[in-house]
Amino acid sequence: MTTPFLSLEQMSAVYKTEQDWLFEKLLRKLNANRHLILTADQGWGIQEYVNELGFQLAEKNPDIHTCFIDIKPAHCSTTFLDLFVASLSHRFPEETSRMDIDSSSMDKIKLPSLIAKKKKIRIAVFLANSHLFHRFRDSNPFLRTMRLKLRNQKNCIFCFYGDNHPFYLKLLTWHALIRTHHTCTTAIVEKALNDLVHHFDHHFDNIVESLTSKQLSFLKALLEGNQKLYSNATRSEYQLGSTSNVARITQSLERKEIIDTGRLGTVFTNPIFREWLRRCYFGNL
Repeated sequence: MTTPFLSLEQMSAVYKTEQDWLFEKLLRKLNANRHLILTADQGWGIQEYVNELGFQLAEKNPDIHTCFIDIKPAHCSTTFLDLFVASLSHRFPEETSRMDIDSSSMDKIKLPSLIAKKKKIRIAVFLANSHLFHRFRDSNPFLRTMRLKLRNQKNCIFCFYGDNHPFYLKLLTWHALIRTHHTCTTAIVEKALNDLVHHFDHHFDNIVESLTSKQLSFLKALLEGNQKLYSNATRSEYQLGSTSNVARITQSLERKEIIDTGRLGTVFTNPIFREWLRRCYFGNL
């Protein structure tokens, strides 16, 4: 008589089989020059997974050369593009030293295809912590432009990966799923995100009502990409008052767990609250 239950050893074997199947499927897609976006819950070990993915991709396909870039140090599109070029120049110094790259435009994104053409190879670029693109002041137009630039590159593969906020991701997936009949499109995801943002209207309204006008002005400055929050220009534009007042605002918002300050600057702790402020609160003022 067979049992419908699996032992721990059997469950482990099944899980490993599914992992191996997914890993091989991702390798095939990358080898077919398909760009990928990979996300995982924090602590899952996506960095190690992608490192192995890149190693196996290059090992099985000698014409593919990999380049790993961590976008965490970048705080805007300009610093990201500088980091992008610097990483590729370090990886392919001989080829990039003879190239004339327009440093003032998005043409920097074309650098992998130029290197690939010159060396007659394929290049796989792995971008770690891609979930941090949302911090950029111009994130939406920048990502749209970057997507167009990537689409037209030949002999290049891009893999974006990073951690996600599992609770919000699951809600977003649910909102997208109930709208999808056959294929989930960008328009469906956008409508799903709008649903998700409005899902928390009452909760976020309560948060805003508990804040002072100075604290809201501080959040608006942060939302609009200002990291020099103590500068005279920022304090004057957003009417934040003295530097000591900015310090008190910062400490208060940190205690409320609305923002987080660290080596890489000041950021919103809740990406959906940040989006709600942009779309629903400051967008309607």
